[in-house]
Amino acid sequence: MKHLSLIVLLVLPTFLISQEVKTAKDFEIEIGPAYPVVDAKVKEYFYHQDEILSIKVGGVITIQKFNANALEQKGRKEIPIKKNLPRGFVHETFVQSGDKILPILQCSG
Repeated sequence: MKHLSLIVLLVLPTFLISQEVKTAKDFEIEIGPAYPVVDAKVKEYFYHQDEILSIKVGGVITIQKFNANALEQKGRKEIPIKKNLPRGFVHETFVQSGDKILPILQCSG
């Protein structure tokens, strides 16, 4: 009898807390506008006030701004690396400070 009551105590809560099963028919899917995907060696992502900023460093620095709620690209800019970095410096990382994104550079020489 003790074993039966122990089993009931262990099994009964799983039936009481079970979740409703949802299928693909229960969801609506909206497809947004396509935007070009950028791949690079260095990829960094930052989030601030419902916006996502993607910074990708490859042959150029690609900056993409997205609406975090709609996942739509709001803007995109490509910056040539050699023209904008000080002579003798290379990109190391980016740091977020509040609503600002700051590049951290390293002396290469």
